[in-house]
Amino acid sequence: AKLTATTTGPLAIGLGNASPYEVGLTLHHTYGVPYLPGTALKGLARRAAFKQGMTEKDEAFGVLFGDTDAAGYVTFWDGWLGAGSTQPLQLDTITVHHPKYYQSGGEWPTDFDDPTPVAFLSVRPGTMFH
Repeated sequence: AKLTATTTGPLAIGLGNASPYEVGLTLHHTYGVPYLPGTALKGLARRAAFKQGMTEKDEAFGVLFGDTDAAGYVTFWDGWLGAGSTQPLQLDTITVHHPKYYQSGGEWPTDFDDPTPVAFLSVRPGTMFH
């Protein structure tokens, strides 16, 4: 089944990816556009299954997602940027309030630490994916 989804807020997948900047973003390696990796969509579906009361012991869970003995029967393909999407990226900011504590853990955070804004790219709200 083909699904279409539109972002309702900023989207940032892969913030921990290797990047020449402080924060990474998942972009397609050939086309350079944002996309939704199939693994992320599978994780989203798995979380929704848990929220609906399904457990890993349910037979349907194994059929959908697989287990250590067999692969699941559902293939989660990547979500592709909609053809009409123009300027899908936007500048976003995350502010680290206690950088020395997060980097080394040696100094306890205090009210005297200076916030450090870190700019990164995210997918703009209203962007369509298939």
